[in-house]
Amino acid sequence: MVVCQLSWNLCAQTWTWDSLMVADYQMRLFKNDKEEVYAFSNYKNKIDKYDKNGKHLWGQIYSIGTGIIGLTCDNQNNVYLAGRVYGSMIDNPYGDVVQHSGYDAFIAKISDAGDLIWAREISSKNDDYAYDVCIQNENKLLVTGFTWDTTNFSGTIIPKPTEQDLFVARYDLNGNYENSVFALVTDSIGTSYGLELESDASGDIYLLAAIGGFVQFDTAVFDDYYVGKFFIKMDSDFHVQWLKKSEAGYSIDVDHMKINSSRELIYILHDGTHYDYSAEIKKLSSDGQIASVLAHENFGGISGIDLDGSDAVYFAGMNSIVYSWGGTPPTKFTLHFGKINADGSMGWEYADSACSSRWGLDIAGLGSSAFVCGQYYDSISLFNTHPAIGATYNFFAALAFESTLNADRSDGKPGSGLHVFPNPSNGVLTVSTDKESGSIFIYDVLGNCILTKSIARESEKLDLSEMGKGFYLVEFQTEKDTFKKKIILN
Repeated sequence: MVVCQLSWNLCAQTWTWDSLMVADYQMRLFKNDKEEVYAFSNYKNKIDKYDKNGKHLWGQIYSIGTGIIGLTCDNQNNVYLAGRVYGSMIDNPYGDVVQHSGYDAFIAKISDAGDLIWAREISSKNDDYAYDVCIQNENKLLVTGFTWDTTNFSGTIIPKPTEQDLFVARYDLNGNYENSVFALVTDSIGTSYGLELESDASGDIYLLAAIGGFVQFDTAVFDDYYVGKFFIKMDSDFHVQWLKKSEAGYSIDVDHMKINSSRELIYILHDGTHYDYSAEIKKLSSDGQIASVLAHENFGGISGIDLDGSDAVYFAGMNSIVYSWGGTPPTKFTLHFGKINADGSMGWEYADSACSSRWGLDIAGLGSSAFVCGQYYDSISLFNTHPAIGATYNFFAALAFESTLNADRSDGKPGSGLHVFPNPSNGVLTVSTDKESGSIFIYDVLGNCILTKSIARESEKLDLSEMGKGFYLVEFQTEKDTFKKKIILN
């Protein structure tokens, strides 16, 4: 991938688990229509919610499962979860999610404020997983995963043979089961499971599935002994319209499917068949016929992608500087993330050059900013803002924002006539200038003016303690000059 000059100035906020800002094994992000971001993990049953400026809104640990694998939101910003549970739920008056044998699948609904509304079980007599959920036509919930035999959809029993079979089920938003479809093994050899779901404005369904052996799914018949990844488009009644097998090959994998406004599928292709482990961001046409490459990462990987309202693609991952084949890990991973414009041109990218292992796990594109979560192994600071924790695996969340805060690129002078202290601050600041009078303006990371104050003396106290933690811009204007200074509230 060509390294382009950043069109954004990168700054970051990082938080620790102690403040409920970042959880252990924080791996996935999801943004709602208000550009609020949910951070969750398939190894934990914890969710953290942030606003678009990186302010932590709430963090909750739920007793409904042992891992949250999929998450989506409706147009009221209620949250829907999919995952697995081992053992009975604890302190749950909202539904009966009880393990029968091994893992059971579950779905759940949580309010905008983080309160559990209901939870539902999907179970058979063996391990069952729910991998993803999505909203269909603003009033239905779709869930996909697999079950092993006769399946109990929250009280509705659906008989089927004892095989690992993909399912897609539909519920209303109150948790009432409506109907489902299975991909059924037609011989003694076969397996299938649904991994990711999307639905477009017409209610059509897009499924990323793993299928191998002899399997029938609606009118589609699969007869490849080896398990492969398939993109499947269905109409709103679960009838298959087309399917496309992803690129085949040893150690090739596909994940993180997104759909843009043109109904094209954006996804990540991982290729480990060569010494230079690589990854690509690819685009599949709306008819499932033509796949093209948007970006390529050599000697590394792409772990997460997201789209914004303009169909720009955001990516997060890592690039390994030196790779020794044969079991020796890379000597250095560099954190790497960026933005690809809708026309395929590079908007910006960031590559961390610190001599330590760090990589991005997921990203949420917010138009004028991007929220990144990842992992690092070192005892030095991250983006020069996070204190050293020690030589162990640590997890971070970072907010990268547009260069509205980059005083050096502005028309005004970069702070030569403006002094703000202390910086960083807990919110109470002293602003001093070399001029007698003027106006103070405070901007947030999105360039919104959040405070205006006229001053008629060389020193003025400002109380910003009600503002969220993060980066802000102080601008001082006189009749002839403009001075700017970046500040941090912690």
